[in-house]
Amino acid sequence: MYSTDRGIHRVEHSKINLCVLTPNRIVWDSEVKEIILSTNSGQIGVLPNHAPIATAVDIGTLRIRLKDQWLTMALMGGFARIGSNEITVLVNDAEKAYSPDTVIASSPGKEVHGFLKIGYNQHVFLVFIGL
Repeated sequence: MYSTDRGIHRVEHSKINLCVLTPNRIVWDSEVKEIILSTNSGQIGVLPNHAPIATAVDIGTLRIRLKDQWLTMALMGGFARIGSNEITVLVNDAEKAYSPDTVIASSPGKEVHGFLKIGYNQHVFLVFIGL
């Protein structure tokens, strides 16, 4: 915030600092433009200056927007805290998406343009990303 002779003005930030942590490592710690997070009550989109909240994170995907590109990450449940343009996501496990050079056919009329391979309690899950 800053003040002028006309009063106090709020400085609008155009980026959010996102930190994704597992018990074993830091998966992501960088500025982003926007995220879409899978929670136990559905997906939420988070832009700069979002209202402060704490939420449970569901098993699902985290979509991250950097400038004009979107990245995808698989999350294996946990918690998230959002406030003051800071997002901290604490999860059991997380993996960034892989983007194979070839397109995988998933069903008639649909194509898969990437996949996530994540392990959880000795099970392997493949999450396919269709565009």
